[in-house]
Amino acid sequence: MIAAIVAPVGIRNIAMMRACLVSGLAADLDGAGADRLRAAGLAVFRAVERVAASLADLAAYHPIWFLKQKFGPTAVPLDGFPRLLSWTERIAAIGHGRRSPTTSKKALDAARDATSIASVIPDPRDPIGRKPGQTVTVTPDDTGRDPVVGELVASGVHEIVIRRSDPAVGEVCVHFPRAGFVVMSA
Repeated sequence: MIAAIVAPVGIRNIAMMRACLVSGLAADLDGAGADRLRAAGLAVFRAVERVAASLADLAAYHPIWFLKQKFGPTAVPLDGFPRLLSWTERIAAIGHGRRSPTTSKKALDAARDATSIASVIPDPRDPIGRKPGQTVTVTPDDTGRDPVVGELVASGVHEIVIRRSDPAVGEVCVHFPRAGFVVMSA
């Protein structure tokens, strides 16, 4: 699990990635397939246009990928679902990004030279009433319980962003997922 992500200028932050991943729920089904799902009591979503994989696509891909790796794409039951196999090819084509070797010094230099694109976003549903500008601590709730102290920049149901200063990189905004972290007023 990634504990924190520093998002310099030009790099998409976790909220931007999430916005892309959850856009466009859809089912790639013909009428008969949709009717079978409805008969089983399941919701069927259709999209007129689809520009990105949804989070559901990425989650559903893994077990099918495993079956293809273990038994091959022509193994039962995969052989009976050609549209499913073409869907897995489209998801696989997303790829894993591009690696670029670097040193820790270059990474720290890039963070120091970057300007944050994090926007101030209050959480109107925060049960404790935390607001941007307050000093907070963010601590993992399982292991490595070292708190990170900073100024609250953005808070929401999926993410919390704090601004902090570090001697090695200067001022940075650190993005944490809300799940698995405890946020306390400092």
